[in-house]
Amino acid sequence: MDEAKFLKKRISELEREIGACRSGDSNCSDGNSSVLSNGAGDGEERLRSIVECVIDAIIMINSRGLILSVNTAATRIFQYSREELVGENVSILMPEPFRALHDTFIDNYLETGEEKIIGVGRETLGKRKDGHVFPIDISVAKFEQRGQIFFTGIVRDITQRKQLEEQLRQAEKMESVGRLAGGIAHDFNNQLGMILFDVDLLLEDIDPQDPIRGDLKKIREVMVRSAELTRQLLVFSRRQPLQMSVIDLGSQVSDMYRMLDRLLGADITVDIDLDEDVPLVLADSGSIDQVIVNFALNSRDAMPDGGELRIKLFSVDIDSVYCDSNSQAKPGAYVCLSISDNGTGIDQENITQIFEPFFTTKEVGKGTGLGLSVVYGIIQEHAGWVAVESQINIGTEFCIYIPVHKN
Repeated sequence: MDEAKFLKKRISELEREIGACRSGDSNCSDGNSSVLSNGAGDGEERLRSIVECVIDAIIMINSRGLILSVNTAATRIFQYSREELVGENVSILMPEPFRALHDTFIDNYLETGEEKIIGVGRETLGKRKDGHVFPIDISVAKFEQRGQIFFTGIVRDITQRKQLEEQLRQAEKMESVGRLAGGIAHDFNNQLGMILFDVDLLLEDIDPQDPIRGDLKKIREVMVRSAELTRQLLVFSRRQPLQMSVIDLGSQVSDMYRMLDRLLGADITVDIDLDEDVPLVLADSGSIDQVIVNFALNSRDAMPDGGELRIKLFSVDIDSVYCDSNSQAKPGAYVCLSISDNGTGIDQENITQIFEPFFTTKEVGKGTGLGLSVVYGIIQEHAGWVAVESQINIGTEFCIYIPVHKN
């Protein structure tokens, strides 16, 4: 993998510089002091320059696991100062159970030569000063100096990479689920159409006073509701064509205000904050209404005792930094529609699943689990994405990003 090649190259460079430093004899540090300590040798100066400019943490320890030196990146990644780290056992940077086992690994290597801790690109966990545990990629190299053994570790924070990998897995899963749901919904919709046609024919032929007529009407109502479910699945799978036109989202939200007020009830207040001169977007007006209503209904269910629904609309420029942490985003100008509430919130374990068809945390009979999956499909069709943040008992915010219409 690329990280492994990068780390291997880093270690090779450092080992060459360390060798150059050792060849300088009097200008190198002795076996009990840091290779990065102050010295007059050109080799050591070159080494210090390399170590201080890299973005990965470089930590040197002795055979007892005590930290002899760290670079600036190590203090940034682990949030300790140099003074707090030097002289401490390197296990201070590890969570359990790795912390308790670390010295055992070193002792085992020194006794047997078995290289469990020596290698490139091994993924594990690190621990910051504040106790936060995060994923890291670590490579450890051994070198000897004047008869003593030292270890140099290069540590890369891979939190962002792990987040992107998870987003990619989720996107691939949603794509697969969408294809499956779309195929099933398409075939099912055809069968429903045939049944509805037959029921309508029977209703035309049967006597208005016939008691069976009431049963046929119930069957028809069930078929119509089922057809609506399949339509929502087709929207999620992007098989339902949208009627795109250039629209003003601000006007769209303003028009929805009165309907939302009636829809949500007296216990929930609706607060709207719309920036002026928000650019136009290319969108399906009816689908955007559906998105707003679906989010509003979810917020209502999350506030059984009442609360506040806040809707904001503003323009935003998305840069590459944001895109690095969100695989669906692309740089450019967007209009953001934010819909938030102060309800019960969503558990972090469920956030990655809320856009999946038929996933719901509501009681049986109180939701189809298709509302948010329909939203996901609609916004994907608009070349945008949905971001969500939520905290239990504090509330939830959904942000919809739709590209600004270029013309």
